[in-house]
Amino acid sequence: MIARAALRIAAFFYGLGARFHRAFMRWRAPGRGRLSCAVVSVGGLSVGGAGKTPLAARIASDLHQRGWRVVLASRGYKGRAKEAVTVVSDGAYIHSKVALSGDEAFVLTAHAPGVPVLVGRDRRIVGHHAVSAFDAQILVLDDAFSIIASRAISISSASTACRVSALAPSCLPDRCANRSRPCAKRTGSV
Repeated sequence: MIARAALRIAAFFYGLGARFHRAFMRWRAPGRGRLSCAVVSVGGLSVGGAGKTPLAARIASDLHQRGWRVVLASRGYKGRAKEAVTVVSDGAYIHSKVALSGDEAFVLTAHAPGVPVLVGRDRRIVGHHAVSAFDAQILVLDDAFSIIASRAISISSASTACRVSALAPSCLPDRCANRSRPCAKRTGSV
């Protein structure tokens, strides 16, 4: 009972902080983050091992196969690139190295052939580059659940594979294939 009350208090302050952060970001740079493409943000509350990167690659690959101009964007975890935007792949050729871009970008490149992959710390700058350089219609953000974007669909990747089976059933263990609980939440218009 005491633990539940403590969690409610913590959740209240967390929500208050999130609202303050969102308001501050909108005040600091109004309109700066608006992109002329749809944004799909794949992320989750857990860190590592939840399948966010393969899920983002799968979504981008499926959209690309359906004829959309898709670009994947990653933060470039453990990468050492100093540029605001690093083009890892233009969809046909690889233009970067693992040391500069991080290994997640190469996982995205391998699992989403034909889809350009960009890396950068500021996702807004990366998004604007995706639109200007690749004429992106859809930007898929890997590990970006906390990114606030207009015109976005947020997809939370759960730590258990059963929660995402409705989105990507072919990449899941057989034990979860028949138990689907979709976790996509629409947060804007696409």
